[in-house]
Amino acid sequence: MKNTYMLLIAVILFASGCTAKSKIEKEEINDKTVNVEISNLVIEEIDIEDIKLLDDEISFKTMQYDLNFDNASFNLNQAWDKNDLELLSIDELAFLRNSVYAKHGYVFKNETLARHFSEYDWYAEGGFDLNNLTEMDQKNIKLVQNYEKMLTMNYQIANPVEMYDDVCVSVDDLKVSSMALEIEESVNKPRRVIISSPNNQIEYDSLWNDGLFAAIADFDKSDEFIDIYIMDSGTDIGVFTVIYRYDGNEITEYGSFDHFSGDFLYDENGFIYYWYGESDMNHYNYYYDYKLKESFKIEEIQLMDTLNNKELRINSDGGY
Repeated sequence: MKNTYMLLIAVILFASGCTAKSKIEKEEINDKTVNVEISNLVIEEIDIEDIKLLDDEISFKTMQYDLNFDNASFNLNQAWDKNDLELLSIDELAFLRNSVYAKHGYVFKNETLARHFSEYDWYAEGGFDLNNLTEMDQKNIKLVQNYEKMLTMNYQIANPVEMYDDVCVSVDDLKVSSMALEIEESVNKPRRVIISSPNNQIEYDSLWNDGLFAAIADFDKSDEFIDIYIMDSGTDIGVFTVIYRYDGNEITEYGSFDHFSGDFLYDENGFIYYWYGESDMNHYNYYYDYKLKESFKIEEIQLMDTLNNKELRINSDGGY
């Protein structure tokens, strides 16, 4: 009988303990702490803020983050296709790029961007941390940036001067002039182009009769050189262009490339675009890498279309 009473007391005490534990849990929730029973004896404490972060993460993954334009819509939680970027204007590309930052709560100082994203239910200002950008976010941003850069390049059109005896092109200490060459065996009108600096002089002789052109340019603004190029036209569409560089002291021959037609484009970042090897007239399909001094075929269709449409666009300001 005594043992029965002892068992009854133990049961009552155990029940009381459970009631007390539940009361403690409720009280400590108000103190932002939850007691969770892992086993009969082990208790783990989880901060309420951690639970909130977990809820936010689930909400972030399930919320529909869409950005809508007249001609296209983009899911901000998916990888973008570069072909879809062709449907957007340069301003829409800026909105698309900045939408990645907006998704993470970036507060825009640019009023246009702030007003644009405020129209979306998913946009909530605050809490932005650059470290929260996922690998996919970063790839999407880079994709748009590369496309924007391609569209906003300020392409320069080659505009050389045909060289005669009375023609002179000069910039600062550089002087480019020409003189006739007397060669009895030649039925053409051979000429010599003379590039002069205070310390040296370069002479280029041409035996062709379809024109000799020269100009001073800057093919790569990141270096300290001034460039001089001479275009030597043959008896057909073939042109040989040779590049010289001036370092402020001396002129030296630098590189050359063959092309068709008497024009090319350059972006002042070390790339020269031209037509070569195909029948399409004035179709820019090759580029000369100024730094590598090598020519390559253009494989990027979007770049080729931009070059051949001669779409010279201006930069637009982004938000971040």
